[in-house]
Amino acid sequence: MTLKRNVLRMCAALVAAMTIGAIASSTAGAVSWYNYCGWQVAANSACSDSRSGYLIANTASYPGSGDVGVCERVVAAESGSQLSRRCDNRIVGSGTDLNGYGLIWKTATVGNDSNYKHTIDGTAYIP
Repeated sequence: MTLKRNVLRMCAALVAAMTIGAIASSTAGAVSWYNYCGWQVAANSACSDSRSGYLIANTASYPGSGDVGVCERVVAAESGSQLSRRCDNRIVGSGTDLNGYGLIWKTATVGNDSNYKHTIDGTAYIP
């Protein structure tokens, strides 16, 4: 199970890398990430990251087998305005939704978009 979760997290990193590659090269800075959630989330519910920051990407992934709908969402921490919300099966990233919002403090969320409780992993990327 740990190997499967690590492989899925690597896939999530690749999804985000497609989004953040241009940002990292244009800012000439290193990009780092941290994982959040990683436990069972109730059906059709979300798990928020307890930290906020200058996020440049967010991914949600399901580490189990089979297809489970997952969602990612990023909001501006101060105003609560939604900047990104995407859903898909097993893994989804914010894509280019956060481009242009670099200096806005953001909060990341991942969600379980299914009718059953599942483990959902979140990964937030920061410059």
